[in-house]
Amino acid sequence: MMIATQHDLQMYLDDPATHAAALAHLQMLLDEQYGYDEAGVWALVGGGGLARIGLTRADAVALGAVDRVVAEPAGPAVDGLILAACARIDGLAESLCNAVITPGSAQMARYQRKEGQARAYLVALAAGALPTDAAALAADYPAVVGEVGITAETPEAVARLIVAMADAWWAYGDAVEAARLAGKRAVEAAGTPAAVAATEAAIVWPAVPE
Repeated sequence: MMIATQHDLQMYLDDPATHAAALAHLQMLLDEQYGYDEAGVWALVGGGGLARIGLTRADAVALGAVDRVVAEPAGPAVDGLILAACARIDGLAESLCNAVITPGSAQMARYQRKEGQARAYLVALAAGALPTDAAALAADYPAVVGEVGITAETPEAVARLIVAMADAWWAYGDAVEAARLAGKRAVEAAGTPAAVAATEAAIVWPAVPE
C-alpha cells in the first residue's frame, strides 16, 4: 500500500479491504507529530509524514485517528544523557570529598599514617604502655609528636584531634558514597531525558562538615 497523497489515503480508507491498514498508517503519521523540539524537549513538533501528504492533525482526527500524547522513547539519546549525568554525579562526589581533605594519593597516605599512629597512641595511652622517654615517644609516634604545638599542645590532644577529624571525614565520605551510588542507580533507571534531569537534580548530598 503506497500512500503519497491525501487522495491515496482517502482511497484506501474508503475501501473496506484496506481501511484498517490505512487507518493504522494514518495513526502512525499522527503519532509522529510528537518528538524532540529544537531545545531537546519532548513535545508536539508537527511536520513529518502527515504534512507531506497535506493533512493537519485535525484532518487526521476527522478521518478516524486518535490524537494522543505519545510517550517519549528510551534509546541512545537517553543513554547518552544517563552517562553524562553519572559522570557529573561521580565528579561532584569527588569534589565534595576533596572539600574536606587535600586531594592526592600521597596526601591520603600521610593522613592514613597519621590516623594509624594517633589511634595506636590512644590505645597505648589507655593501656599505660607509652614510652616515658621523649625520644622514644617521638620515634614510635612521629606523626603525633611532630604536630605538638601545631595541631594541639600535647601528644594526647593531637592524637584525639586527629582521630576525631578522621572519624568525621570517614563518616562524611560514607554519606557521600551512599548518595553517589543511590543517585546513579536512580538516574540509570530513568527512561526519558526529563526524568534523567529531574532525578539528578533530586539527589540529596550531605552537607560538608565544618
